[in-house]
Amino acid sequence: MFNTMTGRHRRNLRLLDDLESRTGRKIYCSDYFTTALSQTHHNQTTVAVHTLGVAVTSLRIYYILKALGFTLDKESLLKSSLCHDLGIVGRNEKFENNRECLKQHPVDSVIAAREIFPDLDERTEDAIRHHMWPCTLLPPHHREGFVVTVADKYCAAIEGVAGKFYCPGSRFLRAMRQDNTVTGQDAGSVLKTAG
Repeated sequence: MFNTMTGRHRRNLRLLDDLESRTGRKIYCSDYFTTALSQTHHNQTTVAVHTLGVAVTSLRIYYILKALGFTLDKESLLKSSLCHDLGIVGRNEKFENNRECLKQHPVDSVIAAREIFPDLDERTEDAIRHHMWPCTLLPPHHREGFVVTVADKYCAAIEGVAGKFYCPGSRFLRAMRQDNTVTGQDAGSVLKTAG
């Protein structure tokens, strides 16, 4: 059956395998992600769907760069893309305004990531802490951070302009549900939780 799949199906299944890794599952099982499933983000989607879109976009960039001979730490990229906005969870109670949220949520996201991964590595922390660049002064120090920053801006722009239906997270979830119907394969916890 795998031979009859299109290239898009194979690429999406590879992304799903990455998202369904032990790292991904640990994040999805966290209280932060559970709350992120229902918290509105960018007025169009949820923190969870936005985060999933950033992870999918980051992984797509990762595979393109890998094919071009660039090396990145995929584990760090996955952790940072899935945790980059977890500090926004509880936004209305934590922040007085958007400016405070913009400045503080990367710091709070690092705290959330450290709760999930007590041994959080420096690349992942840097990517999370600096993902709001250029809105904040300091850029990321590693490639993974630049990838997450670009993916975050791309997803936020689509969510703001085109809406929830067209955002990368929602499009990926729809594609995986369609692929699941076509292939009969179990699509895993991402589809069960983030839809």
